[in-house]
Amino acid sequence: MNYREDYFFDLVKKQLAGASNGQEDAYIQEMIQQYPEAREIYEDLQAMHGDRNFLLSDEEKEQSYQTLLKGIGEKEKKRRRGYAMAAVVFSLVVVVSAMLFLNKDEKVARVDPAEGAVVLQLANGERVALPHGMSDRIDIWAATLEEDSLSLNFRAASGSQANNTLFVPAGETYKVVLEDSTVVHLNSMTKITFPFLFSEKREIAIEGEAFIEVRRNEGRPFIVRTSGGSIQVLGTSFNVNTYDSGAVRVALIQGAVRLTSVQEEKVIKPGELAVLQSDQGISVWPFDAADVLSWRNGIYSFDEQPLEKIISVMERWFAVKVECDPNLREKRYTGVLDRHHGPEFFLNNLKSVEGNIEYDIKGDTIRIGIHRR
Repeated sequence: MNYREDYFFDLVKKQLAGASNGQEDAYIQEMIQQYPEAREIYEDLQAMHGDRNFLLSDEEKEQSYQTLLKGIGEKEKKRRRGYAMAAVVFSLVVVVSAMLFLNKDEKVARVDPAEGAVVLQLANGERVALPHGMSDRIDIWAATLEEDSLSLNFRAASGSQANNTLFVPAGETYKVVLEDSTVVHLNSMTKITFPFLFSEKREIAIEGEAFIEVRRNEGRPFIVRTSGGSIQVLGTSFNVNTYDSGAVRVALIQGAVRLTSVQEEKVIKPGELAVLQSDQGISVWPFDAADVLSWRNGIYSFDEQPLEKIISVMERWFAVKVECDPNLREKRYTGVLDRHHGPEFFLNNLKSVEGNIEYDIKGDTIRIGIHRR
């Protein structure tokens, strides 16, 4: 087997999250034995994801959280430096949860999330389950798919500009390389709608969460459509969040984006967070980039957030259903949730902080309640 550092890096992270299969584990072991650099990466990632206290006191919160993010970010930055994309590639982070459309009449295709596999639904209605083998090639209508367990590349046939939908189920992550070499990293419970071939404009729709590295092309704008408005990329990196009903949040890291809502249009600057609300237009505030972008390293940072909101992240990241005592759902906590650990790690820390909380796990169902003596 050939050693590919980027693929090995992603596969080890998947193994640490408990989501790898036997064939992938065997590949990791073979690479560790054959390549010293692979062993070093493996040991570094293991050390980074070792035991930590993820429920922090107010006094410990800031120092521990910043140290955690810096450690993971610097390690990943060093590892990725050798194969980072050229300067013509720009980063775009998209977190979208409302149903999105490329136009008013064309709905995003629905794929059953219960199937437990990454599924591609083609424009002609055909559904393709993408296997988790080490490599595979699938000839389908309008394109040839090349899949390597964690990502999808394709060679499109001419004229295949109709939209397809790819769905990533709970507990999985995936990567798609689009026709223009734009790379889309998809989080759990995420859908992307895209054509095999772009037209003059490059348009996609996303429901869920994604990190997008946009290939710059001045003559072909890149547009992300949302139910709250459109976002045009002008060479940039930014975060978009529409989890809260009726609001779209856009946090700009670098470059520029143009926001268009029903009421107005606005270009925001780096360091600004814009909120698009259907009944109030666009408002702008400063924001903390570390908090907004921590999800990219598998970290969900919560500051005085209700347990109900933390539970929604657990369900998406760990592919579980959580039933919680109503008296606990509104209780607020500060800390971080790490997707590279199982839910038990977070729940044990929650139990140690509260004392009177108990939980039970049966299959993919978690019940959280109050211990009554």
